[in-house]
Amino acid sequence: MLMINLSQILMRPVREHCPSFSVNDLKAHFRGRKYVLEVLKMLPEMPEANIIDQALEQAANLGRINQELSAA
Repeated sequence: MLMINLSQILMRPVREHCPSFSVNDLKAHFRGRKYVLEVLKMLPEMPEANIIDQALEQAANLGRINQELSAA
């Protein structure tokens, strides 16, 4: 019950822009962020914040099912 409620809360702001945003899109978003953060930990120096933000956004959108948000 907690997972359902939590996923609905996390999806609510995104669904304002992309009504077809699903749980699979939410999972892809967090999985992409996790992979990028793990790769960044292996670098000798952390890149600038704006580069990190771009990488996180791009990786989070890779596995999305519904691409309307990234096309806008």
